[in-house]
Formats: sequence, C-alpha cells, structure tokens
Amino acid sequence: MSLVKRNIDFSFDILNNYLKGDSKKKESFIQFCKNELEKLTMSVNSKKQQLSSLNRLSDFKPNCTFLDLNYSFISGYYYYINSLPQVTSQNTVWGYHKNLKKFINIAVKKGFMDKNPYQDFRVKTAPT
Repeated sequence: MSLVKRNIDFSFDILNNYLKGDSKKKESFIQFCKNELEKLTMSVNSKKQQLSSLNRLSDFKPNCTFLDLNYSFISGYYYYINSLPQVTSQNTVWGYHKNLKKFINIAVKKGFMDKNPYQDFRVKTAPT
C-alpha cells in the first residue's frame, strides 16, 4: 500500500527500511504493545489504563505498524484524543500519550524503531 494512501509522511528512515526490506517495522504495533504489556509487572489498575490507551490507539488506527509512528501520526492521535467526548481534561490527554510513549520507548530499545517521534512532540499537563 502506498504511503499516500496510508497517510504517512515521507522520511529517509522509511525509504531506508523499504530498501533494506526490514519486515520487523511492518509488524503490528498494537500487537507488540499487548505482548509487552503481558510481560510487564504492574498493578491491575495500571494494566487497565494501558489497555484503555491501546484501545483508543486501535480506534484511531486499527492496523498501526511501526512505520506509521512518526510526528504526523502522534499529532493526529493528539487531536483524535482531544475530540473524544469522554476526554474532558488535558491531563487525560497527557495520560494517553504517556502510555503510548512507554511502548514506543520499549520499541526503540528493542530495535523496532530508529527514532522516538515524541522526541519532537510535547504534551503538556494542566495544573490541578
């Protein structure tokens, strides 16, 4: 499927991965997150929050791959989360991004991604 149809901005990382035929980056990011979540030790409530974030991500982009994760994707996800009627606080938006960022950091460490798109994207919290 073309980058235009998948709404992905061109980058040299994408071209490099295509030329290398790096299939790891074409895998499902959401499935990766679910697998990693099973390995993590955390409270029941924390796991529920993580799963809720993964469900929102899946609603936003059901077939999300590692190649999809770039600045434009994160920006679109930010606006999508803000548009949800149940999200009434900037701190809730921040929480969704915090959870997504956790799995992106794991993916970078495991070599599924070369760069963390949150490196250039900031989500602010509101004073409570």
